[in-house]
Amino acid sequence: MAVIIVRVRPGSDADRIGPYTEGVLSLSVTRPPAEGAATDAARRLLARALEIPPSTVRLVAGVRSRTKRFQAAGLTDAMASRRLARYRPLPD
Repeated sequence: MAVIIVRVRPGSDADRIGPYTEGVLSLSVTRPPAEGAATDAARRLLARALEIPPSTVRLVAGVRSRTKRFQAAGLTDAMASRRLARYRPLPD
């Protein structure tokens, strides 16, 4: 099971992934930080980049923090790194 540490930036003008700095992946999401909306948006964005269903990505730490730890079922850390490296967002 892959473990991905992310730093979430809620309220962004667009959903974006990157850069990957010192083992932490930056995620910008348009959703606000209220009531877990930004966390859910980050989970879904991460799942899309990893090419797996959102239901297989689980938050394991950082419920109230911008720095969060997710687990991605069915992937190794190496597989997750490769998929994140090649991720390109769909055009608007």
